[in-house]
Amino acid sequence: MKLRWREETSASTARVSWLIRRRSRHWRRRGPSALSETVLRFVQATQPKEWAKLKDQYKGEAEERFLARLSSEIERRGTLDVLRNGVR
Repeated sequence: MKLRWREETSASTARVSWLIRRRSRHWRRRGPSALSETVLRFVQATQPKEWAKLKDQYKGEAEERFLARLSSEIERRGTLDVLRNGVR
């Protein structure tokens, strides 16, 4: 029973990871979307001090630079690692 649970969990995780990667590639190709707006609102609301630092550093390009960095981190490390450990 334990082995079957592991197999089902692994298969489920693989499907979710594939879907997230597929959507993140689509998101990067199409540029800003509802997903990127949601991500930006979340970061701005939950990390206002860090967001203010980014705005000061990058002036009018903070949103574009953050989304580009997030996209490259997801591509390089994978969605799950970025969610667990954040953008470096």
